[in-house]
Amino acid sequence: MSAAERGEPAGPLPAAQDAAEALVGFKSHLRPTVVPGDAAYLVSRRGVTALGGSGAEVLVPLLDGTRTAGAVRQEAARTLGAEEADAALRSLADAGLIRSTTPAAEDAAEAYWDLAGLDGGV
Repeated sequence: MSAAERGEPAGPLPAAQDAAEALVGFKSHLRPTVVPGDAAYLVSRRGVTALGGSGAEVLVPLLDGTRTAGAVRQEAARTLGAEEADAALRSLADAGLIRSTTPAAEDAAEAYWDLAGLDGGV
């Protein structure tokens, strides 16, 4: 059962008041790759995670850590529609694949804490 199904906040998406400055992207140890028509893949030293569906192909390039969650939703909604874009983003958050961060956080420190299972960006 996902956090959303339990009525809990989903994943590391920033709260509404923090959304203006918090950027959202994949955890630092994940390297995203999109193979059009096949899947999107998240590669790390621990293995490869395949993300299927059109939502993944649209969202993966947007989750580069340079956009807020609202900006990602807005850009993805142009292709997917608002509901599908939001559902796909929430699914990635529920799976623990993305996190929010501030621009000042150091990359190496983020990667360390992400691999340790903690949110390195906050």
